[in-house]
Amino acid sequence: MKIRRFFAKDMRTALANVTSELGAEAAILSSTKVNGGVEVVAATDYEESLLHKPSSNSQANNGQSKASKPSSYSEPVDSLDDLDDVTVTLSSQRESNKSKVHQSKSLIESLLGQSKRSQSSSERLSSREDESSRLRATNNQATSSRGTKSIDNNYVDQNSGWPEEEQRFPSFPKVEWTQEPTLVAMREELNMLRSLLQDQVAKIADDKRLQESPTAVALEREMVKLGLDKPIIQSIIGQCDAEKDYECAWQKGLALLAKSIRVNEDEILTRGGVVALVGPTGVGKTTTIAKLAAKQVLKEGANSVALITTDNFRVAAHEQLRTYGRILQVPVRAVDDEKSFREALYHFSDKKLVLIDTAGMSHHDERMAQLMEVLSNDTVEIKNYLVLSATSQRQVLVEAIELFKQFKLEGSIITKIDEAVSLGEAISTILSHNLPVAYTTDGQRVPEDIRVARAHHLVSKMVWLSRQHENQWSKQATGTR
Repeated sequence: MKIRRFFAKDMRTALANVTSELGAEAAILSSTKVNGGVEVVAATDYEESLLHKPSSNSQANNGQSKASKPSSYSEPVDSLDDLDDVTVTLSSQRESNKSKVHQSKSLIESLLGQSKRSQSSSERLSSREDESSRLRATNNQATSSRGTKSIDNNYVDQNSGWPEEEQRFPSFPKVEWTQEPTLVAMREELNMLRSLLQDQVAKIADDKRLQESPTAVALEREMVKLGLDKPIIQSIIGQCDAEKDYECAWQKGLALLAKSIRVNEDEILTRGGVVALVGPTGVGKTTTIAKLAAKQVLKEGANSVALITTDNFRVAAHEQLRTYGRILQVPVRAVDDEKSFREALYHFSDKKLVLIDTAGMSHHDERMAQLMEVLSNDTVEIKNYLVLSATSQRQVLVEAIELFKQFKLEGSIITKIDEAVSLGEAISTILSHNLPVAYTTDGQRVPEDIRVARAHHLVSKMVWLSRQHENQWSKQATGTR
């Protein structure tokens, strides 16, 4: 008989295709739902004797079987997908011995083996699973739709035992990928070309913007040189679009930047109280405390100030602060727990200003919880100021603010301005976190190198550092001094 497979969006269309292609005498072998519709396998030119089911007498006879079995094929099949136009001759006799069943299964496995050799690895596995499901469906149903005939497909004994899934579908060899030097080199070249194209596209876009708004483009370039973040630059440029003259736009942009910086004025020395300086290691907390203490001594005398240190992990920190205390003739006390800290605060309760030096910490420092416990004093209000180094990278500054913001920061102190090559990163960070600036330091001298923060001074210093850095590079490029 001739077996054909039909695909359609629904059963009605599939049956119409079967009737059109094979005629009304075609028999439906199986029907299966697939992605996108249904799949129908039909046959024609079959033997009429196979259309009739065995009678009750033959079923009662122990010498006859319950299912017909394929005997032989007229020609080998290269692939299970090549079922179209394949002629299969079924034997006219029905036998029930197990050898025929095993022979039938051997033929099926042979077909599966041929399919394995002719298909790719991914197609072979899906084809076998589909064919296996069709064989099981054929074994369980033999239906006819809209007057078409059906054939009994129960020729495989379900209890005869199929091979295990792993035996029928052996695992494929593991694919190992290697980095070919040629492919690696090609990938690098493609990345280089992509980068060049992106630069060219950006340049074209800049040229277009330069023609449309030359003042805005020039202002943006200068702001980038200052080290400011892009959102801040865009905000300033958006407020300077109306200016046609570059110098006017530049001065207006700097004024807007200065106006956006919050400052604490001289709050620590003016109001006094208990003040703690916190921050990462090496930002200059101890030296800054000495400068503030010296300012207070010069202003109101040595009896108005006291120093406390919680840094019990560095002996040098104790000695450095005690040295400053002896020079300034102010009392210094070291504490190591909450109890001793409370005692120190009580002892210095008559002082106008009490400055607390803390140990430098990182995100993973276990002492952070201890410091939080010490500074979370419910009897005395403690004002916490974050000390930031102007020499730190932007991400370091951001991480410091994120780490110490749990201390309810009153403001910040920017140190080491004299060592920095740019102030844009520090200013961008405090602006993005809305953190006020109380003081700035620009040297090691006590108490000369500390000043009350002024927004216009910070902006002017930022521009001056940018110009100095630009001139230095220009001299190095030209070989001049």
